[in-house]
Amino acid sequence: MRGTVASLPIRGPDHLRFLFRPSARQAALADLPSTIEVRWYEDHPAVGAGEGWRLKLRMRPPRGLVNFQGFDREQGLFAAGIGALASVLEGERLPAQASGRSGADGVRSAVRERIREALPPGPGRALVLSLAIADRSEVDDGDWALLRTTGTGHLLAISGLHIGLAAVVGFWLTRGLLFVIPLVRAGRAVFLTGCAGALLSALTYGALAGFPVSTLRALAMLAVALWVIGARRGTGVFRAWLLALAAVLAIDPFAPLTPGFWLSFGAVLALIAFFAPRGRSSAWWSALPRAQVAVMVVMLPFAALWFQSGSWLAFPANLLAIPWVSFLCVPLVLAGVAAWPLPAVANALLELAWWSCASLHEFLQALAGLEGGRRWLTPGVGQIATGLGLGGGLLLLLPRGLAVRWLGLGLLAILFLPRAADLAESEYSVEILDVGQGLAVLVKTRNHSLLYDTGPGGSLENGMSWSLFDPVIAPALAADGVGPPDVVAVSHADLDHAGGLPDLLARFRDLELRINERDGENVNCSRGWSWTWDGVDFQVVHPSGFLPYLGNDSSCVISIDNGRHRTLLSGDISTVVEDRIARGLGEHDLITVPHHGSASSSGPTMIAETRPRWAVVSAAYGNRFGFPRVEVVARYRRQGTVVLSTIDCGALKAEFRRHGEAVLIPARAARDGPWRWRSEPPCMATSDLAMYHLERPESRR
Repeated sequence: MRGTVASLPIRGPDHLRFLFRPSARQAALADLPSTIEVRWYEDHPAVGAGEGWRLKLRMRPPRGLVNFQGFDREQGLFAAGIGALASVLEGERLPAQASGRSGADGVRSAVRERIREALPPGPGRALVLSLAIADRSEVDDGDWALLRTTGTGHLLAISGLHIGLAAVVGFWLTRGLLFVIPLVRAGRAVFLTGCAGALLSALTYGALAGFPVSTLRALAMLAVALWVIGARRGTGVFRAWLLALAAVLAIDPFAPLTPGFWLSFGAVLALIAFFAPRGRSSAWWSALPRAQVAVMVVMLPFAALWFQSGSWLAFPANLLAIPWVSFLCVPLVLAGVAAWPLPAVANALLELAWWSCASLHEFLQALAGLEGGRRWLTPGVGQIATGLGLGGGLLLLLPRGLAVRWLGLGLLAILFLPRAADLAESEYSVEILDVGQGLAVLVKTRNHSLLYDTGPGGSLENGMSWSLFDPVIAPALAADGVGPPDVVAVSHADLDHAGGLPDLLARFRDLELRINERDGENVNCSRGWSWTWDGVDFQVVHPSGFLPYLGNDSSCVISIDNGRHRTLLSGDISTVVEDRIARGLGEHDLITVPHHGSASSSGPTMIAETRPRWAVVSAAYGNRFGFPRVEVVARYRRQGTVVLSTIDCGALKAEFRRHGEAVLIPARAARDGPWRWRSEPPCMATSDLAMYHLERPESRR
């Protein structure tokens, strides 16, 4: 298809990612979505924003991982208007006259190249690019982890803070110009002209950033504020806030589907609630930390809802970082960009901006190295709890002398209270997380938890690393206030099963870890290891501790039994191992399909001996291996087994009760929405969340 690159390309660990807009004519003829997220792997050329390209694409639906908690990628794609995902097979750049390259996109690309030429690579340049043109392509995983740990990631989003600074600069520059060149008479006309200059300056900065959603929200709020001021209306600050909210919803009705909407308007609401009743009685040096406290108190409910985590370092980090960025980094960055016609001056200003950003990064690193520099998890909260917590935060911001304000502590404490245990003695749940091409299973009893495998991850050739621990596993651990798992059992050392282990160990200390790997003890998750939690028995049935490490066939296989229901966690074992351990295993109600449903596993002997009611495949949509293989699914179905996969269902959660009943719930049904990409049976979204019931009143003991 022919089209235009609609964003600044972002260089990922092994690909180039950008938005692509097909030409209107081709989109209409082929019924194509208006915006496609494209990834170009393997020897991709240089691609610039606004360039025209003819691309041969392999397209797929806008699907993403769906778990019971954590970030919903399909919701994010829907809110951003992205109608398809694609990878490039071939590409040809169109001539400049055919590309329709816009001036704004060309300027953004030119600014990025100028900054890259003027500054050395590293965290300082990455922050300068983020603040100048919202280009976060050079912010690596380590930097993102640092920003999350210190609660300062919001500073990279060009939103209210940055747009407000640009407006202030534009206002005073306009006033200065009118002083030198008196184009209008003194008085109200000068003030209104200054407001117009402020809006023009903010719009220019927004265009330089590519008008991301956060910037559009900030521009709408600024425009409403300037209109209220300029119209001399008796509009209070709260009514102005409501007008800005209405304007943003009119521009982008799907904005509430993104966390930035709630965080940005929540922060402004916190400042209004704190300062409006008090007037201007405080000096700036005391008002700044108090404002920071006010924002943090109101942000807690939103952080618990969207991220299930927070940072103890957020307050001290932001206390310095916000004024540092506001009064040093951003002004220097904007001045460096504005001095474009004077290369020597521009480079000098950009170098100062680089120094200020690099110094901030060093401060955050030192702060994160403190003993308390670890993030905390909050139990998963719903909309009602979030609303109560928000009300509590606003009550705490009331002026002194109002006794009712202390009721806010009780409402805010709801966010941190652990959920009542929904599992009784001898009951357990098994949650097979949707981690794509890998495996991660969270098993819970009344008072304990086991994490079996940690999902995919690993290191790349450029030194970067990645895993799904933060977006998938950490929210699952936080959902019920579980915290760190009591035991971590990694079946074997392949990166699709052990890739998230480094991030897990970096987050939690003193974990009981059993892992089968090539080095060290070779095999320590081996037969003979067993334990009992809350009336539920766990037994390792393979491998023997005397066997050498055999890769997939050294997978730690665990059988879980509560007397009525049994579950088998099988790792990546092949039919050779299956035939050795199957006899004597007995029936199991749930089995994780070995090796993601490959043809080398799930042999007839294993299926006949275990006779599972449910078989769950953990695999990625459209994976290159073709898992689960058709013949494997057919073997299970001939046995009468219901075969489910994370491809179609998202995460799957099975609950086994002590009286014999059991239920299996797909995440795609539990988190249904108009943005959800529909699945084929048997995981179609339905109002009956308890999709699969199993009654086994007889005891196995």
